[in-house]
Order: sequence, then C-alpha cells, then structure tokens
Amino acid sequence: MLKLYRGREASELIASPAFQAKWSNLFEHCPWATVHQNIAFVTTWYEHYSSAHEQLIVVSESGSSLDGLLFLAVSRAEGRLEQCGTCLAEYHAWISAPETSQAFIEAALAEL
Repeated sequence: MLKLYRGREASELIASPAFQAKWSNLFEHCPWATVHQNIAFVTTWYEHYSSAHEQLIVVSESGSSLDGLLFLAVSRAEGRLEQCGTCLAEYHAWISAPETSQAFIEAALAEL
C-alpha cells in the first residue's frame, strides 16, 4: 500500500519508534542507501529546515514491513518539490527492497 504523508502527519510518522524500527530495517537491507536516507540525517534536516520546507514522505508498506521510502520536501516559498536535504545531500535516492525498487519508484512518481 502506497501512502503520502505531509506536514504534521509526516512529522509524527518519522518520530514514531515503531516506524523508525521498520525504517532502520529497510535502510540496512537497501544496497544503495546512503547517509542521506538514514534516520539521523532525515529527522535532523526536517527539523532544522521546517520553516523553509514542508515534509512530504512517500511510504510503501506491505504487512508489517516497509517496501519503500522516498523523503521529499515542498519549498514553502516557491511550492517546489525537492528531495529531503536539498543541496546538503549529494545522493538523492529512495530506499526500498531491491526486489520492489522498480515498482515502488514508479508508483511513487505516479502518485506524486
């Protein structure tokens, strides 16, 4: 199931210990994951740049696990969609299980 979380709903989601446990598991099993998709970077960036960017997270879940995550931001000044981290994150990517990667990103982009 694919779902978009925005603003306060996104904030509450990433602060949830249960969600963070699933996120950490997905991060550890994603071969192309970088520091720019880990809990510490994403939560810190969203917190410090919340006055300029609204959180937007694409989440794919099946059962009790995550299949994919894409961390985005909406510029409050221009309404432009950007990757979480903007110019501070050199490697913009989503994280997913390798076997669901193509399906996840295609569904995420179609939803956006």
